[in-house]
Amino acid sequence: YVTTCHRGVVKAWHHHERQTDRMVCLHGSLQIGLAEEATGRTATVFSSPPRPRLVTIRPGIWHGFACVGGEEAIVLNLPDRAYDYAQPDEQRRPAHDPAIPYRWGVQDG
Repeated sequence: YVTTCHRGVVKAWHHHERQTDRMVCLHGSLQIGLAEEATGRTATVFSSPPRPRLVTIRPGIWHGFACVGGEEAIVLNLPDRAYDYAQPDEQRRPAHDPAIPYRWGVQDG
């Protein structure tokens, strides 16, 4: 599926128990934040058309993204399973949840 993100907006956090996401930025510039709750480890990956980084996000990793460029970001996500409306495989937390030790470089728009 394709989604968009406006400049300065953070779309985070969520994770899956079974699903693997594969995410890349098709337009604009994207900061992808990753956090492993059990260890407290975090990582940042930047993706944009000049440097199109395909990021594979395994189950159990909290993740989200922010548009960090001057233009709206267009994001392609290729999950390894179809969305199950009867039993969604997704948990969410707020973008600035203190339980996740990640600091976004932008504020919510």
